[in-house]
Amino acid sequence: IIEYCGDGINNNQGTEQCDDGNNLDFDGCSSTCKIEYCGDGIINNRGTEQCDRGNSTDLPITCNSQCQLIYCGDGKINIKGE
Repeated sequence: IIEYCGDGINNNQGTEQCDDGNNLDFDGCSSTCKIEYCGDGIINNRGTEQCDRGNSTDLPITCNSQCQLIYCGDGKINIKGE
């Protein structure tokens, strides 16, 4: 049996962090079988992230460190770079 990313089993001698049985991004487990998280640059569509800047400092700051959109009236005081 050939093990591969997307077969639904964490395998490949520990190289997979997750394997949800598909090769799709944005569902919590990436197409390369890595766990998606806030700060990885991929918007996780499980409803936990509205945005994800990753490590980019070139983008406008509209996404906070909790991967939520920053906007006037959101009830939070946002500090640049936070």
